[in-house]
Amino acid sequence: MHTAIKIEGVSKKFRRSNTTTIKGYLLRELWKKGEKEKSGLVWALKDVSLRVKRGATYGIIGQNGSGKSTLLKIMAGILKPDAGEVSIDGKLGALIELGAGFHPDFTGRENIYINGMLLGLTKKEIRKKIDGIIEFAGLEDFIDEPVRTYSSGMYSKLGFSVAVNVDPDILLIDEVFAVGDEEFVHKCKGKMDEFKRRGKTILFVTHSLDTVEQWCDEAMWIEYGVTRDAGKSMDVTNAYKREIFEIESRVLTKRTEAANESLDNETGEGRGESGTEAEVERAFAGSRWGSREVEITSVKLFDSNGSERYAYRTGESMKVRIHYKSQGCVDKPVFGFAIVRSDGVRCYGSNTMIERIPIAAVEGEGFVSIAIDRISLLGGQYFMDAAVHTAERFVYDCHNNMHQFIIMSDKDDIGIARLTHRWEFSGQAGVFGKAPVDLEV
Repeated sequence: MHTAIKIEGVSKKFRRSNTTTIKGYLLRELWKKGEKEKSGLVWALKDVSLRVKRGATYGIIGQNGSGKSTLLKIMAGILKPDAGEVSIDGKLGALIELGAGFHPDFTGRENIYINGMLLGLTKKEIRKKIDGIIEFAGLEDFIDEPVRTYSSGMYSKLGFSVAVNVDPDILLIDEVFAVGDEEFVHKCKGKMDEFKRRGKTILFVTHSLDTVEQWCDEAMWIEYGVTRDAGKSMDVTNAYKREIFEIESRVLTKRTEAANESLDNETGEGRGESGTEAEVERAFAGSRWGSREVEITSVKLFDSNGSERYAYRTGESMKVRIHYKSQGCVDKPVFGFAIVRSDGVRCYGSNTMIERIPIAAVEGEGFVSIAIDRISLLGGQYFMDAAVHTAERFVYDCHNNMHQFIIMSDKDDIGIARLTHRWEFSGQAGVFGKAPVDLEV
């Protein structure tokens, strides 16, 4: 099949600023992980190659600062590469930056003519298309106002409308589905559908992996200016998800180690004098509460292999280990745990008294484990709360929103948990043209 975009060994470098602004500092810290030169130059792209077939939809993913937008600017001719070759076969439309090419003192209508001519249209051709461009953008009431009076959303709408309505063969877009309101996003997706049906070539940068999986035939993952992976969109996004999963797990493990270490170093400051039922309610408004006759010294999570881990996928197993230390012999303590979503929704909780597991006494150090055979919660950020108290709810120690973990899911369910369920079909339709079947998930 004919190649619409061909990139061979493209590299681009920039001089690193010596500014002391926060932005400059963050950029320098980011590029410490990338290749750099003593001269103060950093590589935004290093030997990147890709080919996009005519009529294909191609996605580029990666974290902020990875070089995605730089690559699009090189394709659009806004930047020149320091090395490598770029070949574009077809009329190009591009929406790379918010309001790129707009003059703030000119009206929206005037800017349409300017941008249209920059994209190769004649004034006559623009005149034929301008009503459709304005209608698509939904800016009829503002089109004759200076664009400096426009909101960021209005800028985006006008820029996208111009880019798609000049009828390009190849469309380059940076974060297309992150602009405008919900109605306009639907318009954008409808236009993308139309372009795909007409055999147009689309290449876009996005942080939405779902969008890449849904829309793209192929994808590329860029990290610090270097290609990490390229190929079928689902394969690339899955590799990216695995990387993010491991990064999140390492970050949370370090954070938990630091939190548990701080618990070990506490001297008992801030301990309550009592643990009445009213104070139980107060406990869940703060991070820690209790008289500390029994202290929770750490809360750790382990996977099925016995490895300490704080990032899980829906359906995996987990073991919670609550370590404690008692001040002498304490009779009949009750240990409990609760899983709380980051927005405060209590997903599940239980304790040894509810489960009718009597504990005669504890003395010294030890731990209590809870084995969860299957985590059915949907993806999100969660806290594992832990507490130890008496049967009368006198609190010895309660940890609230102190021990974080995440769950990742490749499903699009809504709610709190994924329930085991079965689809049943009857009649002649069947599923995907097959005979009627039962599907259990």
